[in-house]
Parts: sequence; C-alpha cells; structure tokens
Amino acid sequence: MAGIVAWINTRPGMVIEQERAHHIDKMASALAHRGGGQWGAWTSEQAGLAQLPGSVYQTQYQGHTYAVVCDGLLTNAELILAAYLETGEKCTELLEGSFAFILWDGAQRRAFAARDAFGSRPLFYAPIDDGNGVLLASELKGLFAHPQCVPALTADGLREVLSIGPGRTPGNGVFTGVHEIPPGGCLRIDEGGPQKRHWYHLQSKEHTGTFEETVEHTRSLLLRAIQRQWSADNEACALLSGGLDSSVITAVASGLTRERLATYSFDYVGNAEFFQASSFQPEQDAPYVDKVRAHCDTDHQVLLCDNQELTDALLPAMHARDLPGMADVDASLLCFCKRLAGEQRISLSGECADEIFGGYPWFYREEFLSAPTFPWNTDPSARMRILHQGLAGDLGLEDHARARYEAMLAQVPHLPGEAASEARRREIAYMNLYGFMATLLERSDRMSASAGLEIRTPFCDRSLIEYVFNVPWAFKAPNGEPKGLLRAAAKGLLPQEILHRRKSPFPKTHNPHYETLVQARVRDLLAKPTAPVRPLLDVPTVKSLCGKHADYGKPWFGQLMAGPQLLAWILQLNGWMEMYRLSF
Repeated sequence: MAGIVAWINTRPGMVIEQERAHHIDKMASALAHRGGGQWGAWTSEQAGLAQLPGSVYQTQYQGHTYAVVCDGLLTNAELILAAYLETGEKCTELLEGSFAFILWDGAQRRAFAARDAFGSRPLFYAPIDDGNGVLLASELKGLFAHPQCVPALTADGLREVLSIGPGRTPGNGVFTGVHEIPPGGCLRIDEGGPQKRHWYHLQSKEHTGTFEETVEHTRSLLLRAIQRQWSADNEACALLSGGLDSSVITAVASGLTRERLATYSFDYVGNAEFFQASSFQPEQDAPYVDKVRAHCDTDHQVLLCDNQELTDALLPAMHARDLPGMADVDASLLCFCKRLAGEQRISLSGECADEIFGGYPWFYREEFLSAPTFPWNTDPSARMRILHQGLAGDLGLEDHARARYEAMLAQVPHLPGEAASEARRREIAYMNLYGFMATLLERSDRMSASAGLEIRTPFCDRSLIEYVFNVPWAFKAPNGEPKGLLRAAAKGLLPQEILHRRKSPFPKTHNPHYETLVQARVRDLLAKPTAPVRPLLDVPTVKSLCGKHADYGKPWFGQLMAGPQLLAWILQLNGWMEMYRLSF
C-alpha cells in the first residue's frame, strides 16, 4: 500500500517550482496514513510527484528526465519505467498485479497514469489552471488539499450518491470537476489536456476443456495468485472468517510460511447471544474458524469490537472513503484494521471470490437474475421513502439508477450464439466485477489504508478472472452448488465441511443496542434545523424508523445493509455534507 500524488502542467512556466513543491507536500500530507507519514517528492518545471512511503524513482534517458510513482505490488518502479521506455503506453499490458502509477515523460513533456485491469488500487484526477493543469491522487482528500480543487456537489453528484450509493459508476468522482481513472483505464496529460481511455477490456471467449481440466487449471491459477501476493519476507497474515474464500487462502498461505501463520477473525462483543439466521447470513462463523485454525495449525486471534466503538467509527469510516459508504459494514472493517495494524503490516483477504466464482444469491435466484437493475440494488423503496416528498422524482433518482445499469449492461462483451441463460449470467458476472466488486475493493483499500494496514486480495488476479469469467455456469456451479468450481479446485486443502459450507458474508452486529445507539444519533440529527442532510429527508418517516427495532425487511444494498444500516448511512451522509460543506 502506498499513496501517490501529482500536479502536472501542460504549459512550461505556468507554476514556479517552489509553489509546486509546496502544494505537492500538502497533497502528500493529506495521504500520510497510506505510507506511515514519510514520503519522497520530485518537482520540475512542468511536473511534481510524490509517493508515500519511499521516494520518487527518476532517471535520465537520452538526455531527458523520467520519473514515476506507484501504489500496489509493483514496488519496483524501475520495472514500470523500463516497460514504458520499451513499449510506450502499451506498458500496462506487460504489468501483472495490482497497481496505480503516474509517470512523467520528459522527452514528450507529458504524463501518463494508469490503474490495473480491475482497479484494486485507486487513482483520481481533477483538471485545474483553466484546463492547463491536472491534479492526481490516490484518494479524493489528496486532491482537495490543493487550493484550486474545492469540493462541490451538483445534482448529478447527488443523484449518484442517493440512487446507487454506496456503489459508484466507474470513472465517476461524484464531486464537481473530479474524475476517477476507471479500472483498466489510463490517462495521458499533454498540451491537449487530460485524455482518458481504457487500455484493458475483458474479453468473452469460448471455453474449452472438460470439467476436470477446468478444475485443474483453476487450481493452478489460484495457487499462483496467492503465491504472488504472499509477502516474501514472511510478514503477511491472513484474515480468516471460516468461510470458503478466506479458508482457501489460509490453507495455501500456511504452506508458504516458515513459521505458524498468523490469522485473525473479527466479531462483536456478545454477538452470539443475539444472532438470528437469515437467507443472507445463515450461520455464525466462530465454529468454522476454529476448524480451519486447527486444520492449518495457525496462530489465531479473535479481535472484538463493541457497539459503542462501532457507532463511533461511522464518521471516521466515511472520512476514510471520502463518501457516504457501507455504514457499519465499513466501520466494522475500520475497527478490525485498527486492531490488526498494531500487530501486522500486510494481510491477505478472501475478498472478490464471490464476484468471480458466482457466490452471491443474485447469480442463481430468479428474482435477482430477472431484475432490470443492479442485482445488489433491486429494491429502491427503502432509500426512496426516507427522502423528502418529491425529491426522488425531481432528481430522477430511479431514472439515474436505470441509466447507469443500462450503460454498464451495454459494455458486456457478449459471446455470439450463447444461450440466453448463460448470456444473462455473463452480464451478472460482468456487472459484479465492475460494480459490486469495485465497491468492496474501495472499502477494503480505504479502511485498511486509514488504519495504516495493507490488505491484499489474491482472488483479484487478472489471469484468474479472465479464465473463470469464460467458464460456463454448469462448471461454476456443478449440480447446482454455488462456487462449486472453487470448491473442487480447493479439494484436499480443507476439510469437507469447510469446502461445502454455505456462503456467510462479513459479520455484522445483531445486538439491538447498536440500533439503539444509531437511532439516538439520528434523532439528535433531526433535532438540528441546520443539519445539511435535513432538507433531503422525509423527517416524519425517518423519525418513525427511529422507533422500531427490526431489520426492516430485506437488504436495500448488497447482503448486509438493511434497516439499521439505512439509519447509519443517513449519519454518514450528513457527516459527509458537513465535512465538505456541501449543500443542495
């Protein structure tokens, strides 16, 4: 994990170098949490770059200066520059792993920036200086540390937050004039201004091979992906939930370490007493964690969080993301990472496996498969009813969500002649990779970075994703078993009861005291006439929700965000508007 920033000017002499260095330092300082507070910077007549931690890699080649900063597993920046000098902007095709980088080309007097194929590392940008300059940063707060980039919100930005949040359209920076380099995207900055394009497009291909051959190749790719992200200096630990995904990583990683692998799980104080099974969260994790810990002989710790700490973490989690996020789903991970950062520097996570192997209910339940919208966001009624009467219609929120869905659907690389059911699952898989997975990767990156921890996601591997994306559903879910391909590929690594355990998502608190704490804060918020979120809300409806102790039905986003999370999201929305002085 690292933080990178840059200020590029396309015309010489626009900014004195001393001024550029001053603002580059301020931008880097805003991202100090991503690199332990130490950074290196480099400036010239047209460019300024900084990286946290470490230093800017720079060199002279044929009389010209080149400089590069990088966030990700490509820690050897010299590799990026060598690839660029050999192939130019096609260098991205030669790079494997997770990365976001910014490169200054002194010969061409231009900059080039890019993200990896599936966006596991972040990168935002904003044009300034009347279009003659561009700021870049790993996080939005890095851009806002520059005086010319002032956070503001238009109707389009508000539509994005209220209609599909905490998801986000790839490339949409929400704030006025702010953009994201999308997954698999790159940006050239020269005298013509910033020019964005995709260097990578996921391709649909005819799958060949038997089920047995598919299992064997998947296993090979999976083992390679985990080995690639394992820390060679033996410093990494594993996040172990007792589910299939984290257990596979734990089993493989425990065979790579010279010592007992350190593993960690997360839970809430007293949660077992109040747990209630549901179709989204069928059982508790603890018994399965114990089985995997014993099977792999790991050095395991359970890290606990109480309801007060979880509630207090809602606004810090929003600040880490720079946007209203997944409420206590974000806050709980932030609490986990803060605990973990006191003992570890690098951790491996099972994130992304469900998007790749088809583990979510919306891959196989008809009500989700046939829904004409994002399958993790099928019921807009919960979020719409808390809004001020008429606001949803005036803003066109449902139209915005539908347009975003149709735009992503139009990008799906269909395979000619494919059966309708297979084509639909290809659409679902594609939208998960570039929609839901992007939201979870953002959550993982921001919460861990805010705590000073690096989380690596071996399942988010380009070769593995490209292969499994084209595997037919009958192979992905043999005999109707979700993620059956992954289970078959992991055979022999884990006990049968772990291999065939039903999916259970990241734990959330079931203690009603958490809901009571959140409700109290929302009531206090509603009592403040100057609260910036108040004009957006239907106050009587929100007040009525504060008097109930229930999950208020099925999730309104993903698998975990139901009634209590809706109230917590209102707190984050208001905190976000306060922090950036936003109004509408």
